[in-house]
Amino acid sequence: VLASEATTQNGSCPLLLGAMEDRALIFLKHLGQHQKGLGKGAKSEYHYEYTACDSTGSRWRVAVPHTPGLCTSLPDPVKGTECSCTDKDYFYTHTACDANGETQLMYKWAVPKICGENLQGAVKLPASGVKTRCPPCNPGFFKTNNSTCEPCPYGSYSNGSDCAHCPAGTEPAVGFEYKWWNTLPSNMETTVLSGINFEYKGLTGWEVAGDHIYTAVGASDNDFMILTLVVPGFRPPQSVMADTENKEVARITFVFETICSVNCELYFMVGLNSRTNTPVETWKGTKGKQSYTYTIEENATVSFTWAFQRTTLHETGRKYTNDVAKIYSINVTNVMGGVASYCRPCALEASDLGSSCTSCPAGHYIDRDSGTCHLCPPNTILKAHQPYGAQACVPCGPGTKNNKIHSLCYNDCTFSRNTPTRVFNYNFSALAGTVSLAGAPSFTSKGLKYFHHFTLSLCGNQRELIESSDLTGVSTDMTLDGIISPAELFHPESSGIPDIVFFFRSNDVTQSCSSGRSTTIRLRCNPMKAAPGSLQLPRTLPPFV
Repeated sequence: VLASEATTQNGSCPLLLGAMEDRALIFLKHLGQHQKGLGKGAKSEYHYEYTACDSTGSRWRVAVPHTPGLCTSLPDPVKGTECSCTDKDYFYTHTACDANGETQLMYKWAVPKICGENLQGAVKLPASGVKTRCPPCNPGFFKTNNSTCEPCPYGSYSNGSDCAHCPAGTEPAVGFEYKWWNTLPSNMETTVLSGINFEYKGLTGWEVAGDHIYTAVGASDNDFMILTLVVPGFRPPQSVMADTENKEVARITFVFETICSVNCELYFMVGLNSRTNTPVETWKGTKGKQSYTYTIEENATVSFTWAFQRTTLHETGRKYTNDVAKIYSINVTNVMGGVASYCRPCALEASDLGSSCTSCPAGHYIDRDSGTCHLCPPNTILKAHQPYGAQACVPCGPGTKNNKIHSLCYNDCTFSRNTPTRVFNYNFSALAGTVSLAGAPSFTSKGLKYFHHFTLSLCGNQRELIESSDLTGVSTDMTLDGIISPAELFHPESSGIPDIVFFFRSNDVTQSCSSGRSTTIRLRCNPMKAAPGSLQLPRTLPPFV
């Protein structure tokens, strides 16, 4: 570990350069004592370099050999000059709103301070900016007389100014929408985790900056700058709770960017009920301003964590403080105890005390004008998170029908195809169960072994088809709704009976599949073969991503 912390810029002598932590300095001193009495190499065999500033605010002069790997017979490391402050040693932040509703841009020295501001050539801390008006509160909050932001009471909403009651026939769409950053919200916290010994340093990892929040300087470049948002639970709308087939409880959407000169990484992690965080997505290097959405499928206490590391190398100095991650907005829907920025229509139920919101039966949409419930037409499904108006009923694809509660489209194991010469009637009842199929082992470009494993549930199942996939339609055509079933992947059919293709689509996105994934399953009838038939993978499979 010590050797990996003390490396030259060219990596030629892993025990001599870059000793910035105290324990590495001790190691170098012991190394110098061990080398006493050894013959010193000629000066033409090496040159001197200075380390970055260590935790004592000093640089060390070390000898770097011209021949890579030559780490003996070199002069001992010598403590050199003290470190003068540079623009990498301070950061900016915004003060909380004062009683006059004003905020101020301020500059602060990074902690721990390892530089001298009175040394020759040192930069001074920039003067604080002029006071400016505070931005509005975040949606769902209102500003008090002392300029602090408080949540609007349940049943009301706001755009960040005054609270207003939801009109009759509507209910608040509760959640959290953070887009103004003068103070850190009360359900968020930030810290710094060492990338060397994985100890928490008690420092601030992210700083507020008005219209965004960004990663602070930290103690060293390989520290993890951590930001955590905790949500106690979720309160989905009545239409979602009535739909037992729907998995989505809530979703989180955030807008971010990373600006990096080296191998930075931004991690997004999710933890349920105080259990260990699970990495969900990782972004490496510079990423332009973009939005990311994650769907929550379990009603539990959830923590969302962002961790930014400027470099994965054991760099203990501050070389890359200009490498940052920024988050502009975070929006979490259906939060228990959340606030509302708007009110959505709901179904009305009459009572002696007037009318109140109630849930529509499964498969029914809400008429915006009357607040009454209406059943979706046949062969349509209802999107539970947007059950407003007849347009919320989405038609099923060809060869499919809706289930009883209009939550999904499925095939009932039959299909008909009319041609000019004859009618083809297909019956897939023998394929109504769930089957699995695995491909032969393959290897990534880095030599990692993997294989494709498929679990198929084609038809007759009104509950759940393929995990995270929706059946788009069934057809004898090779293309449906932008999904293509390449004919060259299989041998041509020769019996004169058209192939049947099942088209599936998943809207779950990743960096590799930014538009989601699609799957096609081709069925080929051979009247000469007995049941149950056979499963076959195409001749080529897509690479691992």
